Amino acid sequence: MLKQLFNFYMVIRSCWIILLFQLIGFFALVVFEQGTDILRTLSLSEEGLIRQHSWASFIAVAWWSWQSWRSSRVQIHFSTYDFAQFHKKYALRAQVLVPRVFGVIPSFILAYGIFKATGWSNPLVYLFLCLGIWLYIFFHLRKDLVVYLHSIKAFHRLIIPEYILIKNEAYPAAFIWAKQGRWILFRLFCILLVFALILFQPVDFPQSIGSTAIVLFALGAWLVIGSFIAFAEKHYRYPFGFTIVLMLVAFSFFNNNHEIRSLESASESRMDIESHFLQWYEQQAQIYDTVPVVMLAAQGGGVRSSYWTAQVLAKLNESNPALDSAIYAYSTVSGGTLGVATYKRLVAEDINYKADKIHQILSKDFLSPVTSWLVVPDLFQKFLPFPVRSFDRAKALEYSWEEACRLEEVSLLEGGFLEHFMSDRSLYLYHSTHAENGFTN
Repeated sequence: MLKQLFNFYMVIRSCWIILLFQLIGFFALVVFEQGTDILRTLSLSEEGLIRQHSWASFIAVAWWSWQSWRSSRVQIHFSTYDFAQFHKKYALRAQVLVPRVFGVIPSFILAYGIFKATGWSNPLVYLFLCLGIWLYIFFHLRKDLVVYLHSIKAFHRLIIPEYILIKNEAYPAAFIWAKQGRWILFRLFCILLVFALILFQPVDFPQSIGSTAIVLFALGAWLVIGSFIAFAEKHYRYPFGFTIVLMLVAFSFFNNNHEIRSLESASESRMDIESHFLQWYEQQAQIYDTVPVVMLAAQGGGVRSSYWTAQVLAKLNESNPALDSAIYAYSTVSGGTLGVATYKRLVAEDINYKADKIHQILSKDFLSPVTSWLVVPDLFQKFLPFPVRSFDRAKALEYSWEEACRLEEVSLLEGGFLEHFMSDRSLYLYHSTHAENGFTN
């Protein structure tokens, strides 16, 4: 019994990179509240994008499962450890079973995550449980399936990887490449294709598949890259993984690419707050005998705060149009800033049915573009010793806002702050927080 457990332990140890990514996926989707929030949006009973995102997540978790199983086998194929030194039968059994278990864990992680977020009432829980079961059956019968497909002439031109037996000795890299070179290139092509779509379609493509699918695909894609690093460690006997971790820590001190984009034309000087208030007060005094001074504060809270803030302002405008002109200052942060900016741009353009337009704009998916850039370009630049400003994930968020506010081919939020708000009589105090020290700007 101890010999069998030790053999399983050594096989799992050789596949540590796969286990690491599955732990990352578990914490990202199950433990953290943000992961629970995105899983809560998945449903097959809804129409439109929600159902589309659900099926995209199904495909993405199948991809992650496939990469987990395949990468486990590759790590075992290249392992120089003598798994059979204690018991040959147990060693082979462990080398066969461990990759299959790793291959179905992603489906069970997602099933548990959806159960935690929505309960047993969501059919996706059962769908992903069934996916895990059927994947295990496929992994078990794969040898017979591969042999059958290779026996059919019509499938000769397809990229069907040859079945490679698990053995106790390591395979040379040239042998693996000769047998599965085209399949490895196909996997890399899929990764590069999705990464390119994220870079060149920063809004449309992520919104079409959803945040959950993006995270799941990224886990599988970066797992493949991590597997190459793990292979290089074994092949060249150099700690590439540990070196990369040290590089990430060292580079983090001087490759921060997060900065507020500014326009070259935004150098116009503005009056101080005291002068601004006196000017506003004099203008108001020409209209009112007693000048009402209203200060509005809007808190943060993501798109929920944006939607709530903008809708409340729209309803107040409907019931009392004069209130808007009586508001001297807007003090906002985070989501409240987006809500006020959206509402005020609708007012400036004299657009009717503001509540309907606000729903049309702020009900869009703003999370998927940010998530896609977080796990692709922004993550990639962490490995570079210098900042790449164009890889900042904040750009994807800005693009998604601009695209959501595009009405009749014109976006209400394109351009700079002064371009939209300099002519407005109200004062806008848009606050932001410096993440490193918590100071407010």
